[in-house]
Amino acid sequence: MNVVEATFTPVLSVYATFDYQEAQLITNKIVSQLILRQNLALLPDRQQVYTLTMHPDGSYSLVADQQAVPSVRPKVKFDPRLEDYLIGPDGHISVKNNLRSIIQVKVTSTTNTKGSEAFFPVKPGTTKSWNRQGAEVISVNVGGVGRVANFYGALGKTLQIKAA
Repeated sequence: MNVVEATFTPVLSVYATFDYQEAQLITNKIVSQLILRQNLALLPDRQQVYTLTMHPDGSYSLVADQQAVPSVRPKVKFDPRLEDYLIGPDGHISVKNNLRSIIQVKVTSTTNTKGSEAFFPVKPGTTKSWNRQGAEVISVNVGGVGRVANFYGALGKTLQIKAA
């Protein structure tokens, strides 16, 4: 059996169009002009707030916004590798909080309605487990507000949430 490890590269693609509403999910091929393609992992400071800026020559780039206050949430590693999954209890999906603050976690199925829609607090240094029948989605919220990251939840494995 071959094991393939996939790496996620966060690439932002910006298009110029008036065909869509703000926050609208685009499911078809985009036919508008691509004005910027930026690998977000290559930005000098991932905690900095950036603004899309048009230059005099008509090109675009992301420019650090000097007036914006960066987030005070802890910087969390949201791209787990195989070594971030520990052996856990059989028949359970588990999450271990290796941060110094409480995280909010929920485990839900993508194929049926079983599982909770509520987030549960996981205190620093503790592990929470959910009894499940198969792989599910682990949703993690750090800092109480802001982004929610989704991870693969495997039976018998414990996902470690730790600082980057």
